[in-house]
Amino acid sequence: MEAFDQPLSAVWTQYPQIAGIVVGAMVVRQKVDGSSLETLILRRIATDTFPLKWETPGGGADSSVDKTLTDTAIRELREETGLQAERIICPIEISDSDESRLSANRTGRASIHGTFIFTDDEGSDWAVTTFLVEVDYGRSPITIDPLEHSEYAWITEEEARNNSFSSSIGKDQRTLEFVSQPMRKTILEGFRIAAR
Repeated sequence: MEAFDQPLSAVWTQYPQIAGIVVGAMVVRQKVDGSSLETLILRRIATDTFPLKWETPGGGADSSVDKTLTDTAIRELREETGLQAERIICPIEISDSDESRLSANRTGRASIHGTFIFTDDEGSDWAVTTFLVEVDYGRSPITIDPLEHSEYAWITEEEARNNSFSSSIGKDQRTLEFVSQPMRKTILEGFRIAAR
């Protein structure tokens, strides 16, 4: 975890070619019936990038308010859901064999430990890392910003694998489209870690 607790200024200095860092917070809880774990996902609004796609709570690291990447995860979780992180459990890493995870050896672009890199439409490289986070559910209800997300859902690992989930209203199956394949893989890896 110490790589993620270094000052953001040090991260920017080490990786000057990275346009920005997106930090996510994967929240996992036991389903009410105790049958399995579930995670919180948010659906992006129709007018934003990745319209109507699902993701974990998260956003860009901002050195004017965040000291570290873990600070970013805590802040973004609170801003996007109203939930307060009690503890950062660990970063969620996608396996080295995953095509979405880049290393300087294969691509000439740097990879920050525990992240994957994506290139935006303008050709800029962005680092993405997600942390498994423990929250206190009793403090406040989930509230989402309607300027960023249109809804939230709790999904199981099986639902993430099948790219569909049951609607909370009725039992209709809904298609689950993540913002990216690496997002889906990160969520599946987070479930694997949480089940230990």
